[in-house]
Amino acid sequence: MCEVCFRAQEVDACGCDGVSEEVVAAALDAVRAAPRAVALWLAGTAAAAAAAERSQVGDALDRLLRERD
Repeated sequence: MCEVCFRAQEVDACGCDGVSEEVVAAALDAVRAAPRAVALWLAGTAAAAAAAERSQVGDALDRLLRERD
């Protein structure tokens, strides 16, 4: 989407099916090719769930590392 609509500044995909982390990677590639600010709204998508899961895993790992010190 960001490659085709090079003037897009906001993409609201909240609640849409089939929005995975691949969409985020493609948006990053497009922004690298044509630098600009783009807001991706991803609440309720698989991409948001994956990011939340990574955050929870990262937080748990961080707590474990702090407890060891």
